[in-house]
Amino acid sequence: MKKQIIILRGLPGSGKSTFAIELLKEHGINSELDKYICCTDDFFYNDGIYKFIPQKLSEYHSKNLCKFIHRLKSNLPIVICDNTNIKKWEYKAYEEIGMCFGYDIKIKTVGKIKSLDFQHNCFKNNKHGVLLKAIRTMANAFEV
Repeated sequence: MKKQIIILRGLPGSGKSTFAIELLKEHGINSELDKYICCTDDFFYNDGIYKFIPQKLSEYHSKNLCKFIHRLKSNLPIVICDNTNIKKWEYKAYEEIGMCFGYDIKIKTVGKIKSLDFQHNCFKNNKHGVLLKAIRTMANAFEV
């Protein structure tokens, strides 16, 4: 089986992280799941408490990309990029670097981004307190 990268796209609260875990389990990976998932949100946790600091977003995206590259260097069979990736340019570096490492790339959008009901569910389900207005703004900006 060829090594693969799965780049997830979706709104906060859409189920991207749950989907990532399910994908790994489908591939027979049941432990050390964090080793296979690269998520910028992880850098906002301190002692298990999530605190979003807007000024750190760019830095943490860079750190996540570095983590991703290290995972590819480890020759893992599957690596998942779990970010919102609203705009295509936001995941382009992951895609291009993955190809350089010989990985197959799959882009997966989680959920029906443009559905108002889905957006409302994302608001109710997101664990980071993202406001409905912000979710709707992201949905409207989402590139297909």
